[in-house]
Amino acid sequence: MIIFNKETHYDKLMSRGFEKYINKRDLIILATHWVEIDNVPQNDIIERLIKFCTKWNSEFNAVKYENLLLSVVKLLNVSHETFSTNKQITFFRQEIDNISKIEDKNLQKVLFIIMCIAKWKNNTYIYLNNGNAMKLSDIFKLAGVKATGKQQELFLFKLNGYGFIKVNLKPLLKYDILCLKNIGEAVKAFDVSENMIEYFDELTIKNPITCQRCGKIIEKKVNNQKYCNKCSKEVRLEKDRIRKSKTN
Repeated sequence: MIIFNKETHYDKLMSRGFEKYINKRDLIILATHWVEIDNVPQNDIIERLIKFCTKWNSEFNAVKYENLLLSVVKLLNVSHETFSTNKQITFFRQEIDNISKIEDKNLQKVLFIIMCIAKWKNNTYIYLNNGNAMKLSDIFKLAGVKATGKQQELFLFKLNGYGFIKVNLKPLLKYDILCLKNIGEAVKAFDVSENMIEYFDELTIKNPITCQRCGKIIEKKVNNQKYCNKCSKEVRLEKDRIRKSKTN
């Protein structure tokens, strides 16, 4: 009885390449070893597979094998896309200044989330809308921005126009995040979570203060400002009720 040993087969693949042709089983063995043994981030697996295939087949076409590569990574069943609450990311002054250059607040939020994800993955790029990556709609959901599919694509087109991201179509679709600096003055570090957008206002608002009623970060517009607009109205109404009750 012949027992198939995945690690032995992995060693053969690394030293000899594919026995006959590129196949899904061998690609899964490679990808699984890199993730489970070498601790390679899932976001890097496709590029590793492409480099491996090109090494042993100079005529390898990544676009032709795109669906196969994506299906391999999808089968890894690794929870790299689940945000870890024990991993912190840090934003730097120059990065915040870049975000502030955009006038559209919703566009700022989308860029902020894209940068958060890239920092979380520790990569200057992210894949979107394929088997091993976050969907574009997830980006907008995390940003709290409602937009149709076409509007979402337009957002990315605008960010590309600003020079903050660059769309690369080959060998596979990915977005390079050009505005990640990770140098200079560190502004804030925080845990990665589904609620990352909560830090957006704190980082991007000029002259920020904390509303003394609800705790929301708001922009200070007058010297004696204590509350956000909503709480300010509620405080005035409460004072009016108290004043009326005293007169009655």
